[in-house]
Amino acid sequence: MSIIVLIGLSLTAAQPNMRDQPTAEPIQLSLDEAVEVGTERSFRIRRSDRNERMSAERLRSTKGLAGPRLDVGIGANQSQRYYDFKGNFDYNIGEPSFLADANAFASYDLDISGVQKRMVRQARLGRELSKMELNQATLDVSTDIRTNYVSALRAQRQVKADAEYVSLIGQLIERAGASQPAVVPFLESERLNAVQTLEGSRTNADLTLSNLRQILRLPREQALELTTELANPEPLPGIDRLLKLAVENRNDLKQSQIRLQQARIAKVQATDSRKPSLRASAFASQSYNGDTFTLRGDNHGRTRNATAVLTVAMPLFQYDGGSLAANRNIATIQAEQALADAEEAEERAETEINQVMIGLNSAEERLKRLPDVGQARQSLAQAEAQLLSAPANVAPALLAQVTNARQNWRSSVISRSDALTDYYGNYFRLQRSVGTEAVR
Repeated sequence: MSIIVLIGLSLTAAQPNMRDQPTAEPIQLSLDEAVEVGTERSFRIRRSDRNERMSAERLRSTKGLAGPRLDVGIGANQSQRYYDFKGNFDYNIGEPSFLADANAFASYDLDISGVQKRMVRQARLGRELSKMELNQATLDVSTDIRTNYVSALRAQRQVKADAEYVSLIGQLIERAGASQPAVVPFLESERLNAVQTLEGSRTNADLTLSNLRQILRLPREQALELTTELANPEPLPGIDRLLKLAVENRNDLKQSQIRLQQARIAKVQATDSRKPSLRASAFASQSYNGDTFTLRGDNHGRTRNATAVLTVAMPLFQYDGGSLAANRNIATIQAEQALADAEEAEERAETEINQVMIGLNSAEERLKRLPDVGQARQSLAQAEAQLLSAPANVAPALLAQVTNARQNWRSSVISRSDALTDYYGNYFRLQRSVGTEAVR
């Protein structure tokens, strides 16, 4: 079940050239739209995507080197030779010469020692690492976008609450002007203070929206209206289930396992240069010669040639000053480090999940104990009615009750927004901690 309800769809939110079209006209942006825009424009994701595509090409290149080779070529040569001798007799000659040939060379390394297989395996593991880095970059960027979005959404709602707070005071001043003129100066002073609070809220909203625009790479002049309504949260799985999800999905755990495989393969590869090899090759050519390209003259004809070779190489002795032993030791240390990285990643996942769950449980408890906004608004209306109907000498004493009721209403509105923002901020961090957005 979805945890959010989407409202509205911006026609320009996902346009790739939005930075080239700065405008002060606000656009409506839902949480999912923000993630779509941000991930599409993210430098980090684009960089990881290019790295993944390069690793795919490296794998293709390695496979190509391990396969058969075929080289076919043609050539032509026209020359004019002149020879002149002067001595006890004179001799000179001029001879044209033309040669055209076509040749083909084929070879195939029979992988009797598994050298090429290990090279391909290493390249394939390298591509898997690149894919995981791309997945992690996408998850990290999405989490940052969602976290910034809900923070900006809270600031936007606080501005609306404070603006309504000022409006409520203004409405009361208009009604009290005729029935309770003595309290109007006090209300005017309260409205001035409320305006100051509203300005502070607007400044905070401008800052949070600026951060959101920056992470989405939108123009700084672009006004935003955030439209997502955060729904009440559903129950989360237990710690054991979350830890299982982390083991199954966290990219750092998967990467440590791949690096362990790479280290074990590298330990074997350290001795590949001393493994026997077997290569089969064949060469064939055909050439035509004559005085000119018409293949005429005193010396013209055709030559054919074909050769097949089977080459076996069996290294018997090599001295490398300890280089081979050092490479094997390096691979062994890399394997040990990969095991340690896996253990560290599991402990880090457990720590992150426990810390995030503390914040989630606290936010859930706050949501259960939230004051009722409707009841707070009703209490405010009753307090204002009592103020307006009270005798003139009693009305000033009721101002404090009206102010308290109005502040209670504002607090009930903001408290719910704060609790939901804290919950979803921690929920998005939990998604990153377990390595997947499918937490429930």
